[in-house]
Amino acid sequence: MKFLPEQLPRKMPLIIFVNLLLANALIPWVIMLPNEWQGSLILVGRIIIWLLITALIWSEKDNLSSFHFDRISLLIILLFRTLLNTGGSEAAFPNPQFWLSLVYWVSTIWLVVKLPKESFLTGLRLENIKWPIIGFLFGLGLMFGVLLITAVKLADFLPFISFFFQRSNHYLFYFLYSMGTEAIGEEIVFRGFLWGYLKNLGLKEYLVLVFQGGLFLLFHIVNLVKGGSELWPIFLASLLFGVLVWRSRCLASSMTAHASYNAARYVLEEAARRLS
Repeated sequence: MKFLPEQLPRKMPLIIFVNLLLANALIPWVIMLPNEWQGSLILVGRIIIWLLITALIWSEKDNLSSFHFDRISLLIILLFRTLLNTGGSEAAFPNPQFWLSLVYWVSTIWLVVKLPKESFLTGLRLENIKWPIIGFLFGLGLMFGVLLITAVKLADFLPFISFFFQRSNHYLFYFLYSMGTEAIGEEIVFRGFLWGYLKNLGLKEYLVLVFQGGLFLLFHIVNLVKGGSELWPIFLASLLFGVLVWRSRCLASSMTAHASYNAARYVLEEAARRLS
């Protein structure tokens, strides 16, 4: 089959997306490399991933609703990615945080200029806000549910709850941290573009739900290498985040759920260290 140059614009979003998936698959495995390389490679990886996300949002700017982008989702992405970018402090080259911030700010300003203004600057109503709030509460409840399932008995569960409320300020910090790192990027990839492209290929949405959950789990296999948490909560969370997006058609709902879940997990891991 002969490739025609005029087909490139139609193929470009898929080419970008495949590279975005590859980057997300490879970056976590940097932990297998020598320590002196890890900080720099993670920083470069974050920059590459965000540039690919920026290019993909722009290339699909006329079809963003197919990928669960609404006004509040775009606003959250642009605000949190610029104001709460973190990481890269262990990179081997000078001023790593400056370069990370520069990429985020330049790409955000470019998107604001290039995206149709009706995409996110007009028509923001109160009903747009409810789904991020629902997602926030959903993620928190999900983490407590996982903790309750894994606790041997109720007496093992209650000290964690007490510690959590004593460290509620830590929870807010971790929520903002997670929004600025994992939550936005992973939700854009899995519950946003992956979901939309699979649906556009004609796959039934319940199959999309299971496929994205399985792929999300596969991308987190590195957790076992790091000696981290069990994998079943990751798969369960990915399915429930998917259900939330499926119901709301609003990527912001799963972003806040993801960040809230991670924040609760960080505080409860802190509790486990203190209570052990």
